[in-house]
Amino acid sequence: MCGRYALIAALERLRDDMELDEYFDNYSKRYNILPTSEVPIILKNEKLKLRLDSMRFGWKFPWGSGVTMNARKENLTTSKLWKRSYQNKRCLIPISYFYEWQELPGNKNKLPWKISFKKNEIAYLPGIWVNWKDEKAGEIRVCEIITTEANEKMKEIHNSGGNKWRQPAFLDKKKVMAWLDEKETDFERLNSLTRQTTEKEMEFVPLEKIGDDKTNSEPIQK
Repeated sequence: MCGRYALIAALERLRDDMELDEYFDNYSKRYNILPTSEVPIILKNEKLKLRLDSMRFGWKFPWGSGVTMNARKENLTTSKLWKRSYQNKRCLIPISYFYEWQELPGNKNKLPWKISFKKNEIAYLPGIWVNWKDEKAGEIRVCEIITTEANEKMKEIHNSGGNKWRQPAFLDKKKVMAWLDEKETDFERLNSLTRQTTEKEMEFVPLEKIGDDKTNSEPIQK
């Protein structure tokens, strides 16, 4: 599961890293991105180059009991909501790191962790999106981060809740253009593009309490 994350790279860094052809000027660094907020995402434009856009990160769909911001990789080919999106509405969700909370024996307070990808100042997580018509919000575009089974360290950290033992799926940079290729609709091929990261590829920083991340200008509330 990935429900809280940060994107603290400068726009220039993001633009140069992905050779963005289009981007918006009101981009800003964010240390505590919450579900249902507008977030930067990356798509292909009509010239088949990359553009920076924005969508809602997760939404409270009418059949659910809470906000849905993650889509299980294992269910993408059968999900009524996401199957079609998996075939032709894929995106990248850039992040610097994400947060997860660990349940500790005998302690009612969970331990927050800051988790990043060692070799990636910016990670481009595989996402899917859908056009949605909401009674209050009107027509919106909603994106979700694809998740996969957690590695052993992530299982220790993400050890509670209905979606425990999950982590974001990962997309190697050399596979970005294939992931965003709308002509690619083969499920077997798409499944092969994303993968689980090992604990050796990730950096785990425990925070003694919420807000102890020294790079965080605003306290995070679980």
